[in-house]
Amino acid sequence: MSKLSDRYQTIKDDRQSSTPETFLFISVLLQALLDAITEESSDLEQRKSLDRERALAWFYASIGVTASDFEDVCDLANIDPIQMKSFAIDVINSDNKKEMRDKINLLFSQRMQQ
Repeated sequence: MSKLSDRYQTIKDDRQSSTPETFLFISVLLQALLDAITEESSDLEQRKSLDRERALAWFYASIGVTASDFEDVCDLANIDPIQMKSFAIDVINSDNKKEMRDKINLLFSQRMQQ
């Protein structure tokens, strides 16, 4: 199993044992990840483009308020910030962005059915 798959499984497992509040913050992280891997196109809506840039900055920030906010959200989601950042960067740099978007959306839909 690849490192990316291992990290995805960790987040999936955390999601399954979460409270509604914890799942809210997991959802914030996963939505930011979805925003970060939105396909670039010349006709991308300005709002989506801005969301994408902000999400990328959030995952790549290492100092300052943005990095602190990221760590706070990870703590509230009961996810290690270093693991989440590594997972996010792997997803952002992966060649399988569509597959990862599908998996993240599946996490959301499974939770909504519970």
